Amino acid sequence: MLLGDESFWDDFPHMGFSIKPAWRMSKKGNLHDCTKSGLWRPRYDLVAIRSGQWFYVGQFARIAIEPLSVETFVALEEKVRDRVIGLSGSKRHLREIRSMYERGELMASKISFKRIGFNEDVRRYLLDSAPSHENSPSLTTGLFDVAGAQPREEVLSDDEDDDE
Repeated sequence: MLLGDESFWDDFPHMGFSIKPAWRMSKKGNLHDCTKSGLWRPRYDLVAIRSGQWFYVGQFARIAIEPLSVETFVALEEKVRDRVIGLSGSKRHLREIRSMYERGELMASKISFKRIGFNEDVRRYLLDSAPSHENSPSLTTGLFDVAGAQPREEVLSDDEDDDE
């Protein structure tokens, strides 16, 4: 699972949280419960972007879910609110979704998570799946060992010249 602008780290890579919608509006305008997928699940693997680099940060467990009040949601940074609203439905309904959040008809939640492990198979899959042709920039990822101490740098490309 990839974390975006709606996610924050209290102690990278050990603990963090995301602001996620509880409902998603379909293209037809129907609301669907989001609380059975993604970060709402009890355990998951996370990939994050920090300082322009992709990180597989490990396996995480959900430790808390806190509903956000309308006031707290409105006080979030604009890019965070926009990301949560974008995750809440189809582009054709974004204005309506924004209004529903502002009126308290839709709610988001703060989902806190804690690192519980590191899946070497997922790490290897991500490295092996990275693009390696010349039209694609090489991707560098800082991968953390099980203790989360120091990142190990690996280049996700076959091109040795980009390994600076």
